[in-house]
Amino acid sequence: MKCLYVYNNLSGGNKERKYHNLIVKILKEKYEVLDFFRVFENSFDSVDYNYYDVIVISGGDGSIALMLERLISVNYQGIIGYLPLGTANDFARKNNISCKIKKALNRITNNQKRMVNIGTISNYPLLYAAALGKVAGVSFKSKKTKKIFLKFGYVLKGLKELFSKKTYELSLEIDGIKYNYKTPLCLILDTKTLGGFKVNYKEVKAYDIIILKDKYLHGALALIKIFLFGYNKNNSKLYYYHHSSSFKIFNDEISSWCVDGEERLLKDFEVKANQNKVNLL
Repeated sequence: MKCLYVYNNLSGGNKERKYHNLIVKILKEKYEVLDFFRVFENSFDSVDYNYYDVIVISGGDGSIALMLERLISVNYQGIIGYLPLGTANDFARKNNISCKIKKALNRITNNQKRMVNIGTISNYPLLYAAALGKVAGVSFKSKKTKKIFLKFGYVLKGLKELFSKKTYELSLEIDGIKYNYKTPLCLILDTKTLGGFKVNYKEVKAYDIIILKDKYLHGALALIKIFLFGYNKNNSKLYYYHHSSSFKIFNDEISSWCVDGEERLLKDFEVKANQNKVNLL
């Protein structure tokens, strides 16, 4: 079998560099052909992905999101392995992939696989979460602090934005009914953890939509509650709650959304669950 190893050696404080030789050694023992591709330093278009039976990806949430977007776009039919070597590893936690590299490697070498459903947001893959507003861009704005403090890099950057007074006007449309909101933060979640912190989760192939109310210290109390204790699946005095497998969001202007840890500039878009399936090791 032919394997392509795709890696991001900058994820998670350069964790991949620590395990690179071990990963290569084990993959060479498993597969007849092993080629390499470094994310962000090579052109995505330079690779014939469908030449490979297995593609193993290592890195963080941003790395796996970018690669799955590419593989879905070329209709890749092979098997995808994932080694979580990022800071938060929310996608791995959602899909019960061990964040201990030797256990994750063992899962790949033992060919333990299952079909995973992936949604879409404005035709981009949506693996586990999207957000607009305060602290939403922490994952892609805190790259320097992440290298030093790892997950607490999110916290350090988030604290700076926690008491921001900026709000966003958006409309949410579900089953033809439109809701208008002014909010400091909108969260779209299908995940066990967010930024490495546990939140409320149940696998039902739909999304929780949490829209913070524009009061109570501009959502700071709601954010603290969600990250410390999770959230309840109903409206509260701190936020509005919706749950749907298909809905639309309308922004007044193009806005910077954080989608699976990476920045996406979006305006009006639709979110749908279960639009793609990948065979994940």
